[in-house]
Amino acid sequence: MKNKRIIAISAAVSVLIALAWPFFNRPTDQELITQAIESAAEASSDGKPGGVLEYLSRSFEINGAAPGSRGEIADYISQVQPDFTIDKTDADIDGDNAKVITKVEVAIMGGMGGRINIDPINIHLRRETGWTFIFPTDKWRIVSIEAPSFDPKQFAYGL
Repeated sequence: MKNKRIIAISAAVSVLIALAWPFFNRPTDQELITQAIESAAEASSDGKPGGVLEYLSRSFEINGAAPGSRGEIADYISQVQPDFTIDKTDADIDGDNAKVITKVEVAIMGGMGGRINIDPINIHLRRETGWTFIFPTDKWRIVSIEAPSFDPKQFAYGL
């Protein structure tokens, strides 16, 4: 009887450790920010709007204006497949907010719809907390993009 109890407790502790291990071994904020920017850019070039919307805040703006509804953004990504080449993703992190100043090259429809270099571009992100099982998880989402030299209407295509 005593052995069964020890085995049951050991199994329960092992399961808890296995479930909790990824949460104790969390990536740094910089790694999460880089992942958010690079994953959104990759999903965009693949024409997969879900992978982009996952990293965009619901209040996402470009140069102070909403680029459209989430449905319109999804349609745009599916149709146009904008391909972003991002120079660097080093962030200035201040609590739950971060800012990446970089340069970006955007190609539309594999370059056939045009290319534009945007320099500088300020990518503003905010940490949002979610839950996986009973453990809190952090996700950085893109809140806004400021690019004074870029007019989003250049690549509007329906937005």
